[in-house]
Amino acid sequence: MEWEISPLGVSEGVDIEIGLNENKSNNVLATVYWSGPSDWSWQDELWVDVPPICKSMPTLEDCKYFRTRAEYDLKMNEILKNPTPNRYFFNMTYLYMADALNFNAPDYKNMHGSLLMVSGTKDTSIQGIDDFYRKAKANDVDITYWRIEGMDHYIRKRPDLITNSFVWLKNSLSFKK
Repeated sequence: MEWEISPLGVSEGVDIEIGLNENKSNNVLATVYWSGPSDWSWQDELWVDVPPICKSMPTLEDCKYFRTRAEYDLKMNEILKNPTPNRYFFNMTYLYMADALNFNAPDYKNMHGSLLMVSGTKDTSIQGIDDFYRKAKANDVDITYWRIEGMDHYIRKRPDLITNSFVWLKNSLSFKK
């Protein structure tokens, strides 16, 4: 059975949407990515994302793994070897973390439909998000990027952008019919 989808994802949920978009059995017409996607691995993303948290709350036990990249990488390897739902790292289960650590890198040549990215310049992941956009454009992906000056990771603070994203999606879908 052939069916059409238009996935929408936010933050690390974007990685799931990328997988849906790249799946050839899905007829993807348009995809909306909020606060992502990134061209970086989850491991590299966290290495950039978490230190500001540790700086503001240095007594957090998990922050000790962010003193050096080597200590951090060892912790990530420990999580991958023991993907249990009963242990936590920064309030995420090892099982969740291991799943995210195993996401594939984006396959730009297999992206389908029109894509909209909405991300803020104050998002700690902005460099990886910019890298995704550049690589998508270099691979002729039909992509629109709303790079919002001064916005952080939390799109929920910008209902105007959420509304405008749905307008973009409606227009994109109307154009394809």
